[in-house]
Amino acid sequence: MAFFEVPNAKLPDLIDFWLDKNMNLQECRRQCLENCSCIAYTNPGFRNGGSVCLMWFGDLIDVVEFRDNEYQQILYIRLPKSELDSFKGSAVKKRKVVLAAILSFTGLIVLEGAFLAVKKAKHRKGGSKFEGGTTRI
Repeated sequence: MAFFEVPNAKLPDLIDFWLDKNMNLQECRRQCLENCSCIAYTNPGFRNGGSVCLMWFGDLIDVVEFRDNEYQQILYIRLPKSELDSFKGSAVKKRKVVLAAILSFTGLIVLEGAFLAVKKAKHRKGGSKFEGGTTRI
């Protein structure tokens, strides 16, 4: 595994995350690599050091890469090394990686939601025989 750098990033929403106020960027990276559920990390509000580690374990929602240096925040997104190597060197390719990562996570959520909705609808149609009430013999 490796990490893809997204410069000038608006950080994802804080839904499934972990924050450590006593961990530098290198320790944060190591901790994220050791946890297979970690999908991204950063050192929020600090450039070149600092002692805050922020890691995400769920979907990366509302990530934006700005063209100017408004945020000056680098987000490190975890990707398989094979995918990272194929996108090195090109700004256009980097944007495609970020877009692909965000779309794949979003797509999984949509598919899971659709699956649960269908399952729930099927349960409602035939569910009355298991829900309380009387049984006829």
